Amino acid sequence: MQMAFWLISTAILLLVLIGFGISVFYLYRQRFLNETQKDFVNNFTHEFKTPLSVIKIATGVLQQPAIGEKPEKLHNYANIIEVQTSHLQNQLNRMLVVAYTEHSTLPLQKELFDANKLLQEAVNNINPLIEEKAGSITIEFKSSNSFINADKSYLLLAYINILENAVKYSVKPVIGITTYVEGNDFCTDIRDNGIGIDIKQQRKIFNKFYRVTYGDIHQAKGFGLGLNFVKKIMDAHKGNISVESALGMGSTFTLKIPRH
Repeated sequence: MQMAFWLISTAILLLVLIGFGISVFYLYRQRFLNETQKDFVNNFTHEFKTPLSVIKIATGVLQQPAIGEKPEKLHNYANIIEVQTSHLQNQLNRMLVVAYTEHSTLPLQKELFDANKLLQEAVNNINPLIEEKAGSITIEFKSSNSFINADKSYLLLAYINILENAVKYSVKPVIGITTYVEGNDFCTDIRDNGIGIDIKQQRKIFNKFYRVTYGDIHQAKGFGLGLNFVKKIMDAHKGNISVESALGMGSTFTLKIPRH
């Protein structure tokens, strides 16, 4: 009788412990998913600022009294606003999808496309920011074999983010872009003539919320999310991002992404 009592008590205790363990597991899992979703939403909303800045500049140009005498420029900037508005709408839709799903990594929507053309699209998107600072940009496509299987929208965000930084950290930006194939990787080098990054800070720039400091100040406003998001995009594609830089000598960011 006493043996049966102890066996029943042990079984009940074991069931309680198992139930408690399952509850803790699901609580931790839910907390992790909530933090992941919050992280994605933070990154997406951070990416809204570049299209909004471009739209603001384009709107300012269209409000100039003499713009009617320049139909080509009028068409160009009206097209920029249309493209950026569509881009914002697309990103908002993707953000809502992420917010209501249980992905712990970036949910990719892969398709086959020409990465060189996508890079040209990124340049077109960022061009009003370059023109505002009287800068210039050159592109060299060293390989015509530029088709890759990747998430087009995410990769466009990655390119725009690096280009925006190149503009932001340069007084008069001079940007050079080179694409080439290395093994199975499609590679993109983005060079700028900006203020550069100290070697001690280079390994930290892809960390969330990290912002490069120069002395006791931050050189430009920001939340330290952009490069972290770019790294997440490259990691999701099993690719890589690296930087070569020196103070006062500009920076070169290299993005490598598997073509297949």
